[in-house]
Amino acid sequence: MAPQPINTSICIYLYMSKTISIADDVYEWLKREKQRDNESFSEVIRSLQPQKPRFNEHNGAGLTKDMSDVKESIRHGSKATKQRLQNDVT
Repeated sequence: MAPQPINTSICIYLYMSKTISIADDVYEWLKREKQRDNESFSEVIRSLQPQKPRFNEHNGAGLTKDMSDVKESIRHGSKATKQRLQNDVT
């Protein structure tokens, strides 16, 4: 019997790493912040990084809530733009 071909696939994950220097007290603090033994320092630092709020999570402060206000603002802006363009042409 002839040899049969073997199908294999290999997945390789490459992670870039950088060497940084930190003070001993900061190292000890990071060690204490780790929640699990297998958690990396990168994961600890990433979890402490402030998250930017997503637009849909915004509390609405300072946002126009009434669509009629938005439409009026667009109409007003469009009129002003048309006038400015007409003045530039003449």
